[in-house]
Amino acid sequence: LEVEFKRDPRDGRDKFLDLNLRPWGWHTLCIASGLDFPYAQYRYAIGDAIDLPEPRYGRRWRRLITDIPAGIQEMRHGWSTPSAYVRSMLRPSVGSVFDWRDPLPAVGDSAVCVARALGTGRLRSPIAARPSLVSREA
Repeated sequence: LEVEFKRDPRDGRDKFLDLNLRPWGWHTLCIASGLDFPYAQYRYAIGDAIDLPEPRYGRRWRRLITDIPAGIQEMRHGWSTPSAYVRSMLRPSVGSVFDWRDPLPAVGDSAVCVARALGTGRLRSPIAARPSLVSREA
């Protein structure tokens, strides 16, 4: 769970921006390592005791949208070879974004990848594309 606020310079008060119910991508690595932080936060919120086990080290986290370009860059600079890169990709890993139970984040990541491939570099927010919808300071 992620809750975002921003301080409004007009009145100095914190204003609610966003509530994201999906855990961050890094939580998949933590869970695979034996540390389920979202569950621990839930237990804390309902007043239960939290008993986190010792983490299991050696897990790998993979986010293809960044790992593939980084691998290509390493090969271009001579820091890696194609065969070494393929071997590294075949090692067991934990996905950062894709999950069959909640595929929407992977769809968003794919859209970003397509936008980058097309040279736009980013996707424009529908609100940012329509300035009349954005409130302006007085």
